[in-house]
Amino acid sequence: MPYKLILFDLDGTLLDTLEDLAAAVNHALAVRGLPLHSLQEYRAMVGHGVRNLVQQALEKSLDAAGKPDDALIDAALADFKACYTAHIDVHTRALLFDRPFYVSEPVSTPPEHPSTPLQSLVYETFAKLAIPFVRVDTDPGITMEDCGHISARIGVDIVKTVFLCNRQQTDFYLYAMPAGKPFVTRDFCAALGIPRVSFASADKLRELTGAAPGATTILSSVWPAASGVRLVLDRAVAEAPEFACTDGTPTCFVRLSTRDLLEKYLRGRETII
Repeated sequence: MPYKLILFDLDGTLLDTLEDLAAAVNHALAVRGLPLHSLQEYRAMVGHGVRNLVQQALEKSLDAAGKPDDALIDAALADFKACYTAHIDVHTRALLFDRPFYVSEPVSTPPEHPSTPLQSLVYETFAKLAIPFVRVDTDPGITMEDCGHISARIGVDIVKTVFLCNRQQTDFYLYAMPAGKPFVTRDFCAALGIPRVSFASADKLRELTGAAPGATTILSSVWPAASGVRLVLDRAVAEAPEFACTDGTPTCFVRLSTRDLLEKYLRGRETII
């Protein structure tokens, strides 16, 4: 029987639409006299729908002025849609599937323009505690294959961190583990002697750790709202000489010594091994 319908996923799969999306969101921000964002910043925001994209951009622009309400988000979303519809293909182009995953050369300086408050705080903490580091800028690191490219360039295996909570959402955990190790709820809970946990929501991740979805990191321990989050390190991670993870964004990964992580960065925080 011949196929009657074939569907293609264009946005971000067959087509690179990021630049036109970013321009339309920046238009919605400019109409309101709000700060605009770079293409690299938008790269970390996409993937969860256009309303979420507009909301994240508003939150980043407002910063300490408070979260945008639904009325502001809806109005900005309408301006975004009008602009995007009128300029949908100015910069959009076909993706080249043989394009290699981008990883920059390693550098030992902080990002010139931090894309999130957490990212800024992480490097401020490194400077304050005199912690040397090496970092790389990347395409969004999401898959195991992506992490393999990043690990090869940064010189050590990237650590995977998961954000967990109990059923009542009263207890939260940041658990750093080897990237290739599967997370088994039963084993984790038995080791800590706690009731069953599950993955916490993206909203709670942003609120309590300051990290973007897909960029969960133990480095969020310095985020003010993370003071009540329990920190857990897999023993294999804690005993490795070096530690590498995202800096709270999906497009930048950092390497430091595990001793500096435990004795300086996490000093004063109870850390369960």
